[in-house]
Amino acid sequence: MDLRREEIASGPVITGFAGRGFRVGERVFARGLLIDPMGVVDWQAPASVDLLDAAMLGDLLDQDPPAEFLLLGTGASLVQPPRAFVRAIEA
Repeated sequence: MDLRREEIASGPVITGFAGRGFRVGERVFARGLLIDPMGVVDWQAPASVDLLDAAMLGDLLDQDPPAEFLLLGTGASLVQPPRAFVRAIEA
């Protein structure tokens, strides 16, 4: 098997993890982040997944073309987001 690193053409890249957060370049996002091809924004994730609301994602859902997927980290265990949140994302 041949393993090789592929170069990313553009956009921010998560370069590591710091505690419970993420590192993008030299910047650390301790509680969460919203990332898209245009940039990265610090995101204050709610204290509980049950409190998620699509409005918390800001302009992320208004992109053209729309995002292909949403990766939502829920910590040490898998937690399903509220059904209303899922429906809003799917719409």
